[in-house]
Amino acid sequence: MQAYGREREFIDAGQRASPPKSNAGVRNHPVNVKVLRLSRPRLPPIDLTNHDSIVHPSALLSVPSYFGSVYIGERFCCVVSANNMHAEKQLQVSVSAQVVLPSEQTVVLLHDSDFSSTLDPMKSTQKVLEYEAREPGAHVLNITVTYWSESEGEQNKAEKISFRKVYQFQVTPGLSVRTKLSPAPKGAFTIEAQIENVSESTMTLETINYLPAGGWTAKPLPGSTQLSLLARDVYQMAFLVMRDEAEKDPQPIGGGRLSLSWRREPLGEDGWLTTGPLKT
Repeated sequence: MQAYGREREFIDAGQRASPPKSNAGVRNHPVNVKVLRLSRPRLPPIDLTNHDSIVHPSALLSVPSYFGSVYIGERFCCVVSANNMHAEKQLQVSVSAQVVLPSEQTVVLLHDSDFSSTLDPMKSTQKVLEYEAREPGAHVLNITVTYWSESEGEQNKAEKISFRKVYQFQVTPGLSVRTKLSPAPKGAFTIEAQIENVSESTMTLETINYLPAGGWTAKPLPGSTQLSLLARDVYQMAFLVMRDEAEKDPQPIGGGRLSLSWRREPLGEDGWLTTGPLKT
């Protein structure tokens, strides 16, 4: 079971994309909506040679005081909470959410039919949203809230009202992958992979696999076992790629891909990515 730290208000750079300059004419909605990111706790470095500094792990855990970063291949995870601020009235509330990518494509995270509820006075409901970051750049999270309120002067007639909140978060590369393809004896090839930690966090590589094109097999060559990378550290690994004798019509050798997974810091976010086809 995945354990998260306490929730942090979603206040990354940008916050609301277009905040109003004045409150004049702005409607006060009886529905309050908050978007909070779920954060894993952080464990600071420990000097194991100093016995006085070794305490129970729970005393060392902390949650970042800022929104934090999202790296390509990691999941952006947040909670959307809708609260009925009326002291006496029930409200029918629905919420939808979508992310607009840097490529201007839109990914729907939540349909309003999936998050619709009748809220008693001063009660709330919430939903967890997850999105796998695959593009670098600014991402825009649109939260649309719809509720039904009695029309003024018209009893038993509900008015449908919608409003939107807009937030922005940045996605950056955490790992840089470079590969080199070289011929080897007996029609085989070697794939050399160089993985650099371009983030500001410590990255622990958990799996590194080469996925060969059809008609080929691959096995890792002996190399370094140091898989914990500090910022700007580089890890190198090689694979031997050979023909699969059972396949008579192999695909081009350059169709293979490199797949890897990692975890940030001892207890941090995990992620994975697969490269595009290798260039020959």
